[in-house]
Amino acid sequence: IPQNLLELLYRQSNGNVHLILSTINNFRTSLINEEVINQMIVTNALSLPNWYESQQQQLSKNAAELLEICAVLDTPIQLNMLEVATRWDADQINDALEELELYSFLTPMEENSVLSGYRFQHQMLRDRTMKHLSLARKRKIHLALIDAFEKIYHSILDSVAATIVNH
Repeated sequence: IPQNLLELLYRQSNGNVHLILSTINNFRTSLINEEVINQMIVTNALSLPNWYESQQQQLSKNAAELLEICAVLDTPIQLNMLEVATRWDADQINDALEELELYSFLTPMEENSVLSGYRFQHQMLRDRTMKHLSLARKRKIHLALIDAFEKIYHSILDSVAATIVNH
């Protein structure tokens, strides 16, 4: 790939290596000659909206819904919060999280090789997800998260009150 094309990809992705590699890989897997591929990359220009839309359209209903909840919840995205907020069983949550990880929306957070939660692969992905949510949907998710915080942290509500206030 020509240096100027790599620089263009870098600038337009705000240096997000994952988005750069994903874009290059998506075009490389097609059976088109090098010149056409390079032109397609330039014209597509790795616009985050295009990448986001193409990835988001491939998500299952549960993964798309969980993505919205994760965006409102923000980092750290903890499994117990998701279980209470969604009222889904562990398999449904794990399947949706696996899908969100596969499509590069979320990445696991580990402490001492133990999964401690998830975070967005890049803040721009969270921002884009939040931008797509209606005010009514955000309100509904916030209420579910407030309920989840209260159920999980009922014995120490005073110490998590600031987090609840944010929702």
